Amino acid sequence: MRVVAIAASLIGVAMSCVSGQSPEPAFETVSVSLSPPIRPAGRFEMICGPEAAEPTRITFRNCRLAQVIAVAFDFPEDHIRQPEWADSTLIDLNATTPRGTTPEQYRAMLRGLLATRFHLVAHRETASVDIYELVQARGGHKLKPPTGPAQGPPNEEEFKSLQEGADGLPIFPPLRTMLVSTSQKTRAQAVDESLHRLRAILSTEVGAFVEDATGLTGRFDYSLTWTPSKPPRGLPPGVTWPRPGASPFMLVAVEEQLGLRVQKRTVEVRTLVVDSLDKTPSPGN
Repeated sequence: MRVVAIAASLIGVAMSCVSGQSPEPAFETVSVSLSPPIRPAGRFEMICGPEAAEPTRITFRNCRLAQVIAVAFDFPEDHIRQPEWADSTLIDLNATTPRGTTPEQYRAMLRGLLATRFHLVAHRETASVDIYELVQARGGHKLKPPTGPAQGPPNEEEFKSLQEGADGLPIFPPLRTMLVSTSQKTRAQAVDESLHRLRAILSTEVGAFVEDATGLTGRFDYSLTWTPSKPPRGLPPGVTWPRPGASPFMLVAVEEQLGLRVQKRTVEVRTLVVDSLDKTPSPGN
């Protein structure tokens, strides 16, 4: 990645308030900790943000710290330069937000939490990178209109009780927005949502920024199952990837299952550089 310009401002949120400025938005309640080691390392759950079925509830369970940083700054992970261990440090985060919280206020709350509990300090740079655009495939999209009001996501006990399907992933209950991943495959189910979450998932999976250029402004239901393009860590030598009979890679799955496709072009984009970050969260106030 060729850095062509550097933005001057640092993004540390742990600072004293300046007189006359509005206070930074903050979660109403919050708890954050390292994930218990007894959970499967490849499975995580992320239910968050104003567009979720239960917009005031924030849940990151068994999520990589790098994922949370990417959500907080709305950056694809490959546009973030951060310590390698952030990709293997798993955390649990549960929080609530005031009703009416906007997506930007929600991300500001996450950034504030990362600054106060993980002492995150970062700055932005501009670089020439390849990005991808999400467009409609030939023949049009296969997204479905909303089938009903979205229900709240399952709690931890409900999540544990979900039956496992033949493909090794839990069988999702209807009308629930969920994303579950194992080392073999990932499934995302969206209920009554815009394409913002799909764009973010594509950005993380592809490893480059994906811009929504579909022209679709409505809300939809969809389900998407794919095999990660990168083989899991520790794959024995000589074992082929993907495994025989596996789900398609992300870009193929998006076109086959949703009638959308991703095309590449080169642009100047913002990147994020993490200057300091703690491995474990400090105690809350």
